[in-house]
Amino acid sequence: MKNSKTVYHFVLDQSGSMSDVRVQTVDLFNAQLKALREVQEAHPEQHFYAALTVFNSEVYHNFGFSPASSMPELRTADYNPNGGTALNDAIGDSVARIQTFFAPELRAKEVSVVVVILTDGMENASRRFSPQAISSMVKELEETGDWSFTILGADFDVHQMANQLSMKDSSAKHYSKQDFFSMQKDLTHSIHYYAEQKSSGSVPSEFLKGTKK
Repeated sequence: MKNSKTVYHFVLDQSGSMSDVRVQTVDLFNAQLKALREVQEAHPEQHFYAALTVFNSEVYHNFGFSPASSMPELRTADYNPNGGTALNDAIGDSVARIQTFFAPELRAKEVSVVVVILTDGMENASRRFSPQAISSMVKELEETGDWSFTILGADFDVHQMANQLSMKDSSAKHYSKQDFFSMQKDLTHSIHYYAEQKSSGSVPSEFLKGTKK
């Protein structure tokens, strides 16, 4: 198969308001990593790469583009919520890093990219990327058929934000902070679904396809 690589990039809110779900958020990321390892084993003809960007008032690229099989798990000690919400900068920086690291594969359409964003509030701290810049970027990339953007809200209805950033309404979903298990279950299901679709020869245009919105 030509498009045999998948980049799974998780963009995670580390602002102060996420402190009440610190442990649950770490568990959520590690559950996704486990699912990626499972699909790698089930689909050896594919190659899954994972990356993690966290953001508060600044943006930190904690783990970058390692094969899922060798990516280290996130430790609670490495996730310390504080500060504001530089959401636009986190998305813009993440996209730029992916485009740089996978430039040859993207040009040859040998890789697809899944960007999953988790936040519990509105943008309030970005300095480099405006909502308009992110909106234009998302729209252009999704039109290639090789990128998908998903935004998840923790105790926060993200549909208005998704619309502002040109993300599909069907790719935005709200979860209660008291029910991170449902988010974990949906993401695990989506990872497996995505890999199965690529094995059948198609790149899904929506990562959350098959879950209830």
